[in-house]
Amino acid sequence: MTGRPTHQVLEEGMREPEKEALERNQATEAHFESEELYRYFAESLLDPVYEFDRQGRFLYVNNAFTQMFGYAKKEILANLRILDVIAEEDRAASHGAIDEILKGVTSVRESTFIRKDGARFIGETHSGPLHKKKGEVVGVRGILRDVTERKRAQEELRESEEKYRMLFEHSGFSINIVDPETGKLVVFNRKAHERLGYTREEFQNVTVADADCTMNPLEIKEQFARVLEKGPEFFETKHRTKSGQIMESLVSTVPIRIHGKPFIQTINVDITEHKRAERKLEEQTAQNQLILETAMDGFLVISMEGKILNANLAASTLYGYSQDELIGMEYRDLELEDTPHEIAKHMKTLMKKGSDRFERSHRRKDGRIIDVEISSNYVAMNGQRFFFAFLHDVTARKTAEHALMQREEELEIKAKDLEEANAALRVLLKRRDEDKRELEEKVLFNVRQLIAPCLEKLRKSRLDEKQQTYVCILESNLNEIISPLSYRLSSTHLSLTPAELQTANFVKHGRTTKEIAAFLNLSSGTIETHRKNIRKKIGIRNKKANLRTHLLSIR
Repeated sequence: MTGRPTHQVLEEGMREPEKEALERNQATEAHFESEELYRYFAESLLDPVYEFDRQGRFLYVNNAFTQMFGYAKKEILANLRILDVIAEEDRAASHGAIDEILKGVTSVRESTFIRKDGARFIGETHSGPLHKKKGEVVGVRGILRDVTERKRAQEELRESEEKYRMLFEHSGFSINIVDPETGKLVVFNRKAHERLGYTREEFQNVTVADADCTMNPLEIKEQFARVLEKGPEFFETKHRTKSGQIMESLVSTVPIRIHGKPFIQTINVDITEHKRAERKLEEQTAQNQLILETAMDGFLVISMEGKILNANLAASTLYGYSQDELIGMEYRDLELEDTPHEIAKHMKTLMKKGSDRFERSHRRKDGRIIDVEISSNYVAMNGQRFFFAFLHDVTARKTAEHALMQREEELEIKAKDLEEANAALRVLLKRRDEDKRELEEKVLFNVRQLIAPCLEKLRKSRLDEKQQTYVCILESNLNEIISPLSYRLSSTHLSLTPAELQTANFVKHGRTTKEIAAFLNLSSGTIETHRKNIRKKIGIRNKKANLRTHLLSIR
């Protein structure tokens, strides 16, 4: 025995084809072992793993992939392509990325994916070329991770940072971060340098001591040390602008840490106008007090318990008490109408409404009754609650109003009597108009029916020239008499021609077509035409309405 390994002895004894087959089998076994290890590793991953060919058809997916997308593995391998699970808006970009991977490059990108139930999520893919058969790229292999929550968190963080930057930079207050050792402004917003009249570049060289004109540098440093040790402080101070103007500020100081180093954050509120208004208010209060003391109307300040706390000189004159006597009195001692219970109830109502205006009868010190108009307000200020009331003596006005009311009652009775008389007169006038219209119609009817036909026949008889003249004058005078009476018909239907109007008058007075033709020296057909035109113009054409009845109804 030579001591050589058995497989070497066997290989030496093999023919060349048998040797090649053995090597091929060994390589196949090694490939299967490697592939089996890869599959085992892929199935154990929590992230989805995928492989797809050059046409986008899935060749392999692990269990995590099926769980993430909600498909069975058979569905994915049989029916789906990679672009089917990518949102439409990302497909074009994904297609381009796949083309690049198939050329041999790797890719890390984010896309929006769609699950089987339609739910969308953002996935981060790490993909590379899938090699088979001597290095040939036959597809894409990759791993996918759901980064939706991470993206949401990143977006929320970005929005939060953006909000903070916007709040910081565009705040209406001056915000600074100060180095407590040097007093220099490390960070500051736009309001900080604009408020004091500096540019951003100039303000970088300004210290707290440069701007504060109330405390010296030592006091400022001591205050910063106190804030770092004990916490926030609030105080009022004055700042000097670049131009030398003094501004009053309310300052909030808070200790903060940046990368472990202590700093002081200050927020400065400009209260210059507020302080100016406060001083003006104090002046105005003094003026108001002077006005109240010299006012012509009385003024009382009343507690929640109904005691008079203050009274001006006019109130003293109104009630006949001295100011000292009024102060401390019960308001109900002045009231004549309301009981203490009613006064308390009215106070509660006034607290809800805030203000009220009313009239009451009050009793003076000498017992005389006066009528007072009261304008009252409820005030809650500086932890105190009270009522104040302006009082105006309206006794003379009320007396005049009472007299006026009596006079109005008398006038109302007279007006009622006059209204009744006017109603009777309107009835008489209406009756007179109706009688007048009836008389006009009778005169017009009689002239047209009794006189006009006879006059027409007389005119056609053998008359000499003088007689013809008399007939014409008579006809003309009759027409002048009845023309106002026939005006209603002509004004009501202005579209009627003179011949139609003349025909309508004859119809209204009961003349037949034949009679009208004889009177007007026209043919019966012409009169019928006029009748049809009249019916059309007054709106009764093709209606079962009597023309004469309709004409008689016209007023």
